[in-house]
Amino acid sequence: RKALEADKTLSKQEFEWLIKHEAEGTYLKKASGLDSIIVFEENEKILGVVSLKGNQLKSLYILPEHQNKGIGTKLAKAIEQKAKQKSIKKIWMEANPDAIKFYNRLGYKKVRNNIIKGTTLEVAIMEKQITR
Repeated sequence: RKALEADKTLSKQEFEWLIKHEAEGTYLKKASGLDSIIVFEENEKILGVVSLKGNQLKSLYILPEHQNKGIGTKLAKAIEQKAKQKSIKKIWMEANPDAIKFYNRLGYKKVRNNIIKGTTLEVAIMEKQITR
C-alpha cells in the first residue's frame, strides 16, 4: 500500500479514474486547477484519492468496497502534511452529512451548513487548524 503524490500532474490512468469515480467530478475535469492530488494505490489499483485547492479540501473519495479500512484517514493526513508544507494554517471543506462524523474524528469542526449552488444538496462547512 502506498500513497502517490502528484502536484498538478496526473497520469492518464489516474485522471480517467478520478473522472469515473469522483461523485462530484466536474471540477476534476480541470485537474490543473488543483494544487495537490494524492492517490492511494494497492497492487497497482487506485483505491482512493484526496485533493486540495488552495486551503480547500476538494475531495476525499475511497472506492466503496475499500471504505472503513483506514485509507481515508491516511489520505486526509497526507493532504494535511502537504498543506503544512505549503504553509497553510487552516483547511476547510464542504462535507456531506454522512461524512461529518468521520471528519470530526480527524479534528475538523463544523462551522455552518451550506446549500451547494444550483442544487438542493445541503453540506456542512468544516474547518481544521493545521499546526506544525
